[in-house]
Amino acid sequence: MRVIRNIAAVLFGIFAIVLSGCAEVDSADLRTSGFYADIQIVVDDSNTQVQARLRTGRALDADKIVLSPGDNLVASMSGESVALNRSDTSVYIGVFNSAAGGEEVSVSLSRINDTDAPDSLVVVPDWLEITAPHYAKTYNAGETITVAWSPANPSSTVSVGFFLNCQVRDSNGLPSGVSFGRGFLVVDDGTRTFAVNDILDVLGIRHRLISGESCPLTVTVKRTTQGVLDRAYGKGGSISASRKKTVVVNLVP
Repeated sequence: MRVIRNIAAVLFGIFAIVLSGCAEVDSADLRTSGFYADIQIVVDDSNTQVQARLRTGRALDADKIVLSPGDNLVASMSGESVALNRSDTSVYIGVFNSAAGGEEVSVSLSRINDTDAPDSLVVVPDWLEITAPHYAKTYNAGETITVAWSPANPSSTVSVGFFLNCQVRDSNGLPSGVSFGRGFLVVDDGTRTFAVNDILDVLGIRHRLISGESCPLTVTVKRTTQGVLDRAYGKGGSISASRKKTVVVNLVP
C-alpha cells in the first residue's frame, strides 16, 4: 500500500502541474520550429479518428497552440482528406468513415506565414479480434482471466487493459461508485492469463470492494504502431496509430 500511496502522490503532483500551466498561444506568434506535435490515430470497428495536440514543448505544463486563421491541419488516407477541427479541449480532430488496416495516414500542417510540416506518416494496425474472454462471462476473486486475441505478432507488443466500474467503501466505510483502470504491456503472442486478485491488487482496491456485488469489467487489447513525424516540428513529438478491441465481463469480488 505504501507504493500505491507514493504513486498517488506523484499523480496528484502531476495533476497540479497540469492545472497550473497550459495557457493558449496563437500559432501566428510561433515559428514551426517552436511546435511540439502529439498526433494519435485511433481506430475502432467503424471509423478512424485523427487527434492532434499542438504544444510549445514536451513538458506537461507546456502551453497549448491554437491555430490562427490560415494555419490548418489536414489528414489523408486512401485518397480521402479531412480537415482537423478544434474541439473545446484544444485537440484537433478529424474522422474517416473507414477502419481498414494497413492503410497509411498522413497528417499535414500548412502555414500561411511560416514553414509547413506536410509529411507526418503512420500505418494503421491490421484488424484485431478478442477471442477470449467471452462477453458477460462471470469471474470471481481467486480465479484467473485468460485474454486471447488474433492475429498474434510475437515480435511486437500489445497493451492489455482492465477497467472496473464498481462500488467500493470509502474512508468512512460508505459505498461509493468509482472507476479504476490499468494497462499491461505484454508480448503480442496472442494470449495472456491474469489472476483476478492480482488485477485488484494493482488497482489498489481489492480490500475496499463490497463482497458479493457484481461489477462490469471491461477488458481491452490495444495494438499500436509508431510513425514518422515531420522534422519541421522543431520541438519534436510523435505520431502513432492504435486499434483497440473491447469485451465486457462480470467480476464478483
